[in-house]
Amino acid sequence: MRRKRIGAILVERGLISEDQLNEALAIQSASSGLLGQILVRRGLLAEEDLINALSIQFDLNLLDELFDQALSVTDPAARDGFRHKIQRLSLLLKSLAAISAVQMMLDQLGESAAAQRIERAIIAALASGKILSLNAGRMGLTCSEVGDLVASLV
Repeated sequence: MRRKRIGAILVERGLISEDQLNEALAIQSASSGLLGQILVRRGLLAEEDLINALSIQFDLNLLDELFDQALSVTDPAARDGFRHKIQRLSLLLKSLAAISAVQMMLDQLGESAAAQRIERAIIAALASGKILSLNAGRMGLTCSEVGDLVASLV
């Protein structure tokens, strides 16, 4: 199962142009940075748009649900609770994006077997139900624990 590349998602959603994508890919090739971070640093993409695109790439609709819930809450303390959940999810997505970047880099370097093992491990980690639990107001695992879980599944 192959995920759509983040650049393609961003272009399809009209968040960046093909030219901006190609420019960022050239920078990425020279610097080995993460595409999303390059676009954000250059002011071509808002961080929220990157997070939403990553949630699409990893087939997570949790952000939309949290934003919808947060908009309907009038109590400031409850709104802060939603803000905390959204921040935790943002960190989680950044962790998964970093792991996915390694997987894509291995694939580009011709190490397709290693890339496939990482991709399967990410999918298995997401399917485990351990990562995206919002029970008791906390996100299931910390970023470090997510990394450990994916590593254990490789």
